[in-house]
Amino acid sequence: MRAELTPAVTRALENAQEWAFALGQSEVLPAHVLLGLLQEEEGRPALLLAGAGLERARVHDSLGANKVGPILPPPEAGLPHGLQIQSILYEAQVLAHEVFGEPTVTSERLLLALLRGDEALRQSLQALGLAFDKLEAEVLSSQGPPLQLDEPLQLREPVEDIDTARILDASANRAREAVRVG
Repeated sequence: MRAELTPAVTRALENAQEWAFALGQSEVLPAHVLLGLLQEEEGRPALLLAGAGLERARVHDSLGANKVGPILPPPEAGLPHGLQIQSILYEAQVLAHEVFGEPTVTSERLLLALLRGDEALRQSLQALGLAFDKLEAEVLSSQGPPLQLDEPLQLREPVEDIDTARILDASANRAREAVRVG
């Protein structure tokens, strides 16, 4: 089972490295991933947290992000992801596969796996007003029911299309050869 990361998740993980470096850490921790997810003010994780009773600014205050100067990129080699982050990424992958039936790890699935995987972080956010059950229900309900078709889906055999493509290809080759020779 191989995970695919959305561009938002990739950016969040890159931002997490920057946060870890700016906060003087030697590896990326769950709090840094959370800050990375919240980098986009109008992103899905920020909206989910707000809908569950916790504003982005309160998270920044509680994690000391407001006391950091300009965010500088980490060393070229980057900072390593700790074992806890690797475990959270794996859980996000499992969540995507088992609950949603697809290999794509989205930012909201990563947020849920992050809060499920780091109890101390979740409890500190709950103390600030996060209704975790509400957030979890929102993420899990984002997978809509399967589409109901009015009629059964009938896929036609591709044999006709393949035969037509072969005829067109042969004709194009003959025309090209005629132009070359003529």
